[in-house]
Amino acid sequence: MNFPRILFLMLAIASAVPCFATTPDSTEADRQLSKELLTTLRQFATKHSLNDQQLRLVLERATLSVPGLNEGGVGVVGHGTFVVLDKAPNNLSIHLNKNGRTIHRMQWHGAAQSVPQLVITDGKSVVWKSNAGDLSNWTVVMFTPTEVHYVEVPTWTGGSMSREQ
Repeated sequence: MNFPRILFLMLAIASAVPCFATTPDSTEADRQLSKELLTTLRQFATKHSLNDQQLRLVLERATLSVPGLNEGGVGVVGHGTFVVLDKAPNNLSIHLNKNGRTIHRMQWHGAAQSVPQLVITDGKSVVWKSNAGDLSNWTVVMFTPTEVHYVEVPTWTGGSMSREQ
């Protein structure tokens, strides 16, 4: 489990700890884990001179930028780009942030969930989209001046190679 996922779990648990720690069916081990988690979070906050609201904000920012993370029907694709998982059409929400504040927000609504689509975003808007049809033979290739990256869609494997300049 990577560090941002641990932070996310800590946040989720910390927000539920007061209820969790007092439920009649929680075991002594559960109560002890909750107590240790809260102690660790308080020590972290004290070390960095954070109040409760600032600590929650640090945890939220750390976890909301974790690609592949999804909770509550929203998945993190990249920094500021989210997929809406619990809606019938394919949906993206793109948030352009500067100095920790959202300065631009864009919603994209695609085809029905049953229609495979390929979408490319630049972090501000959708720059290209296509109804993909059968994805079983697709390979996505991305060129930069120094590297070529690729993803074999059927197996979700890929890699990168350096380029001569």
